[in-house]
Amino acid sequence: MNRRLKCAVIGASGIGKQHAKWYHIEGCDVTAFAGTSKESIEKTKAVLKDMFGFEGKGYIDIRQMLEAERPDIVSVCSPHHLHGEHARAALQAGANVLCEKPLLWMKDRDIKSMLREAERVLEVAQEMGKILSMNAQYPAGLAFYRQVHVKTGEPMPPVQSMFAHLESRGGRMQTEYEAIWVDLAPHPLSILQKLVPGGRIDENSIKCEISQFENVAAFDYIGPAGGKCEVEIRLGVKKEGDLIRKFGLNGRIVDYSGRNDEKGIYRTVITYHGKDLMFNDLMQLCIRQFIKAVRGPAQPLISATEAIDNLALLGMILERAKKK
Repeated sequence: MNRRLKCAVIGASGIGKQHAKWYHIEGCDVTAFAGTSKESIEKTKAVLKDMFGFEGKGYIDIRQMLEAERPDIVSVCSPHHLHGEHARAALQAGANVLCEKPLLWMKDRDIKSMLREAERVLEVAQEMGKILSMNAQYPAGLAFYRQVHVKTGEPMPPVQSMFAHLESRGGRMQTEYEAIWVDLAPHPLSILQKLVPGGRIDENSIKCEISQFENVAAFDYIGPAGGKCEVEIRLGVKKEGDLIRKFGLNGRIVDYSGRNDEKGIYRTVITYHGKDLMFNDLMQLCIRQFIKAVRGPAQPLISATEAIDNLALLGMILERAKKK
């Protein structure tokens, strides 16, 4: 598939506009997006026009957009509870789907029923011969984290512990309590899945506390060969001020941030021992890898199976949480 790929975004007023921007930069044609009202569509059009010269069309009716545009790729960036429905619709319309994390979430359903629904969405992808992936971009930073150690002369030892501390603004969903976990936990959990493929949580080790603006979880993650990784995850919402984005293995912690380079391109910055190293934006790398997978024969950064396993881990920990 050497022609330019047609892309559409469901929900482009938030993180979806970043998907649209990176598709454009990566050489795709962003032809459409779906919004919730005429007013929101006009506002989003203006934002996308300013970001990268968008000339496409906005739709309120998602199925009308899919039928009229016939996109090769659809990014699902709608609210969590609509992910499953929108991913299924896009797959049935013949599109490859990159879904924001988590793959799906339905607050009134238990984790077992959500996992069954996720499996059904995957079945649709398989029936249609299309790729289903989840956007959890932080695993793309593992290669950069390793480079930091190479540049500082510190070797990467076997992983015995992992620490992650992430904050967000909360956004229009007014993210609080367990909603923080649902929104942010897929990131560190996806890193853990890449670090220890085929691992599992020791359920008896789980400690998780859910408070209004912060979630804290600790547990042991057991590898296939029996090795143990001690995990600590801190997630929160901050209304103003700099957001915390920290990650580390075996106590060696780096800070993640982002800023434009001298050419005006947004880049990831990793700070370690006071030194900044600049790399490609992690979301750009996730979308670049997804495009490669659509063109074949590469694999997306997060496969549908990994996304479903991620959902299982997310739900298992949340079920053991204590609310304060």
